Amino acid sequence: MRFAPRMTTAAALVAVTIVVFAAGSTPVAAQSVDQALAARHEAAKKEGKLTLYGVDTAELLQQLGDAFKKRFPGVAFDFFRSDSATMYQRLEAEAAAGRHVADAIMLTADRSETMEGKSELLKIDSPVAAIYPAGIQPTSGYWYNYGLNVTAFAYNTDLVKASEAPKTWSDLLDPKWKGKIGMQDPKSGAGGAYAWVARMHKVLGEEKWHPFMDAMGKQIARYGQYLPVREALVSGEIAIQLAAYPDFTEPLKLKGAKIDWATPEPTFFVGLTIQANAKAPNPNAAKLFVDFMLTDEGQKIIADAGKIPARPESRPGGFVRLNAAKMEPMDPNRLYGAREKTWFDSNIQKYFASGR
Repeated sequence: MRFAPRMTTAAALVAVTIVVFAAGSTPVAAQSVDQALAARHEAAKKEGKLTLYGVDTAELLQQLGDAFKKRFPGVAFDFFRSDSATMYQRLEAEAAAGRHVADAIMLTADRSETMEGKSELLKIDSPVAAIYPAGIQPTSGYWYNYGLNVTAFAYNTDLVKASEAPKTWSDLLDPKWKGKIGMQDPKSGAGGAYAWVARMHKVLGEEKWHPFMDAMGKQIARYGQYLPVREALVSGEIAIQLAAYPDFTEPLKLKGAKIDWATPEPTFFVGLTIQANAKAPNPNAAKLFVDFMLTDEGQKIIADAGKIPARPESRPGGFVRLNAAKMEPMDPNRLYGAREKTWFDSNIQKYFASGR
């Protein structure tokens, strides 16, 4: 496959400077980022190669590789792609065998937290991540968010007037929405709707969570898999989809579907993450790629792929509204708090039984 023409080191540094100023940093900060990336580039050139393990499409991984090679010439790029579960199993098998291939790794926050806890990730002080607004990036330095999987709710604009559109999670309990809400079935024990139910336990506290979920369960008219419920929203069979994903909703809206989505407080997200293998064969190239994913250029590639970039300034069109939202990480590994999953399973079966 042909790669884009090589960019000189000087040109790359100019591009980095533009990125940093776009983020609103000072000239001193811009200079320090330039210097840090230039030093990493020189170290990465001595290694000469980067191998990325990614969980996205081959097309997106190749686009990232093409742009990385163009911006930082002298570092070859290769990748392996699979789903998150298969990727994690492969990494674990390679670690057990003492055979390390991956330099940089794309995963999700739950897998990243697990790998961090097992000392399988390389700590990176990213100068690019340092210019992000507070709350977007984890502070440990072992992994960073390049994108966000957001959970909110969506509604049919033919059935819900703009002036009456719910704005908070509690607004969904209004009697006028009874029998007009659908959601991915949380009784499946997994998925975004299940995670939303569990996460709201932490937001509300147990005393308020029980009556809230009891009331919410009585509002629901339709359960099912995510996509059929979304289709019911588009067709007008339901007025509201609870625990909806804006990156699934917004593209349909842009194509003419009479739907929109809200940013309740809090709006939840799970991070799409980039990190470096603790045993990376090419650790400097891995660090450089992690930084690249967080730059404006890397974030634009993520946005163009239809995903929600972590960097607020890089979010396109309808996703800009997230910049003003109160965002809170879903924390997949800590969803259940002091309660066990079986406790949630039992209560979900009770509160979200069909026909209540």
